[in-house]
Amino acid sequence: MLKPDRIYNGKMKTLLSAILFLCLFAANVHLYSSTGHDVAIDCPLCGTKVSYWEQLSYSIFTYGLDLKPMGAARIPQPIPKCENCGFAFIEDYFNDEEIKTLRHHIVDQNAFSGKENFPDYYYLAFETELLNSKNYDEVVYFYVCSVWEYSFSKLTAEYMEKEGIENVNGINFETDKFIFLMQNAIEKINYLDNDSGQYNNMQLVKLDFLRRSNLFDEAKALIESIKNNERIYQGIAVDIIAYQIELIEKSDVNEHYLNEIEKND
Repeated sequence: MLKPDRIYNGKMKTLLSAILFLCLFAANVHLYSSTGHDVAIDCPLCGTKVSYWEQLSYSIFTYGLDLKPMGAARIPQPIPKCENCGFAFIEDYFNDEEIKTLRHHIVDQNAFSGKENFPDYYYLAFETELLNSKNYDEVVYFYVCSVWEYSFSKLTAEYMEKEGIENVNGINFETDKFIFLMQNAIEKINYLDNDSGQYNNMQLVKLDFLRRSNLFDEAKALIESIKNNERIYQGIAVDIIAYQIELIEKSDVNEHYLNEIEKND
């Protein structure tokens, strides 16, 4: 069931699998015990110099019920985003022809108009969706990453407020935007082919987004569908479903983690 699924695109590496234990959060990515460095590269679209934190190594201790890896890391991996034209990208992910197409959409047609201040992975997903040359699984995955990225902003903002830490990086969180990102990801997941390698995992991701969006009836309907799908409803997925049912009964819309299942056993 929850086998490790990896998408490698240049420096992009992600994991979807189940491990144990919960991580401690810090307010600033540079406080994490992950390793990395600042990188400066040229934007492929407009040539502006772009700086970002390149994470080189990290540890994963557990996963969210939405399968987000959690640990001494910034998840999803930070990616460069141009402050001039708004282009978010992974190095070497887009080829020259795709860059040309995206330059037309983003620079010439201002495709990001009305989409200001979204997570970097939302822009990457939107860009990938504009192309006909990319696998739809990757479009869905990047939209899910946009939720993971914004949930980090939520946890960080809450941590800084609780500890009285000054928000020098201007990290903001808006509940309405978070709900939009989750429901947008749900919509994209709905179009996944049943034979997709990501289909099974994404049903569990969708379930968690439904619950956290306060869409309990839709979540209950999906639970019944998952229970009737032996490809999904096995192994740790059985425990995840049982825990989701418990959370729905409590009208709980908070983020929860796989290690909590172990503690409840």
